[in-house]
Amino acid sequence: MLLLLVANLIILPVAISFFNDDLSTRWIAFNCLSDTIFLVDIVVNFRTGIMQQDNAEQVILDPKLIARHYLRTWFFLDLISSIPLDYIFLIFNQFQDYGDSFQILHAGRALRILRLAKLLSLVRLLRLSRLVRYVSQWEEVYILQNLQKKRTERRGRLSSDINKFKSTKSNLIFKFLNMASVFMRIFNLICMMLLIGHWSGCLQFLVPMLQGFPANSWVAINELQVKQRNVTHLISSSRAVISA
Repeated sequence: MLLLLVANLIILPVAISFFNDDLSTRWIAFNCLSDTIFLVDIVVNFRTGIMQQDNAEQVILDPKLIARHYLRTWFFLDLISSIPLDYIFLIFNQFQDYGDSFQILHAGRALRILRLAKLLSLVRLLRLSRLVRYVSQWEEVYILQNLQKKRTERRGRLSSDINKFKSTKSNLIFKFLNMASVFMRIFNLICMMLLIGHWSGCLQFLVPMLQGFPANSWVAINELQVKQRNVTHLISSSRAVISA
């Protein structure tokens, strides 16, 4: 689930910005599979226990309380990011123009519709909220482990010399967990910065592409629309970092 989420956050901006054949069978299958899995995850979240904010050692398992909490927090973002709005929009327009023998894909209006579909597919990037939630859940687990270690230390103070050795060992584990938590937060921050830079680079190319690469755009001036995708992505990302 986490790997699929990371893949979506990385692949989707690249496919939307630099690939024109994003209606291919493989791309549609990937999006449909991802949307289905994330929709199933919404159902699972209604049955997943949550920790109490005032007491991290107690987990709420009441389905009504879980559903109420989920509806008030992440449900809307999860639902919007899981619905294939772009494909629904395309299907609706195809049925609307059914009398024209599907000439929608060959007319000038089709180009505008496909560009709008690309914008609608950006809604899937709201799945970043799931990644934020997973990170916060890891921090909750870490806090719970720290509480358990502190309780063990308090009990060890009232024990014999054998338990003093265990308390020393527990202190070492506690320090290791603190260091691991610091490194994990730094790693998460670096990954988030790289992800934002990746999105900014894709956006640098996406905006001129949606406008049809006007002659005064930086993409047309540098003739990037005819270069390889990896070169274009590298230049766009560099431009995003420099202009940030």
